[in-house]
Amino acid sequence: KGGSDDTVSGMLARLVETYRKPHAAEEALARVKAFSERYAGFLQVKTGNTLFDAYVNRNLPFQVYYQSYVSRSFAWTQKAYREIGFREIQDMFASLPYIIGMGEDELARGMLGEWLSNVWEMGYANHNFYETGKEPGMCSDDGLWLVQAVYRYVCLTQDTAFLSESYPIAGKEGCRRTVMETLLAIVTYSGRISVGAHGLPLLDKADWNDCLKVDDDWIDGPEKERRYLA
Repeated sequence: KGGSDDTVSGMLARLVETYRKPHAAEEALARVKAFSERYAGFLQVKTGNTLFDAYVNRNLPFQVYYQSYVSRSFAWTQKAYREIGFREIQDMFASLPYIIGMGEDELARGMLGEWLSNVWEMGYANHNFYETGKEPGMCSDDGLWLVQAVYRYVCLTQDTAFLSESYPIAGKEGCRRTVMETLLAIVTYSGRISVGAHGLPLLDKADWNDCLKVDDDWIDGPEKERRYLA
């Protein structure tokens, strides 16, 4: 709405140029198929039950693969306000075993790094980000997903040195902190700051489970921080 067709036209022109050569599309499809085979190779079973085996060996990895790389990226076909790009930690959460099983530890670190750089100093996270983060602290579960994802990554790779690597702090140009410091900020925010009268974590907008949005007067991260520091 109110946009320009120039961006789409440029994308289409590059798409046509990329696949103008004979067999370019077939070669690209072959690469995707090979990647999918490697991706699904993390877990393959032979139980004798052909339906179960097909589900575990083919259907389940494809579902996870699609959610991580395609579903959110092309959600604009379903909801026009969505942009194209990696958005939420849930998008890669279930993919970690498959990605690491392929030997793509660096890819996993890179995707985790995208999220680490979208956590604000107090511990709330951007809900939406592509090139620029947005909607900070809108949903209470965003940062907590990152804690679980880092735990899963370290368990799968034994790469404990990752916890000492530093990443930018959202909203603070030129400032960085370690992965562990970021996780501690998230846990502190969720368990000590963003809590209600009974000491339980606030649900806020609760995007992950919309039916839990019980408070119409919820406030986002920056407003919560302002009131807390006041």
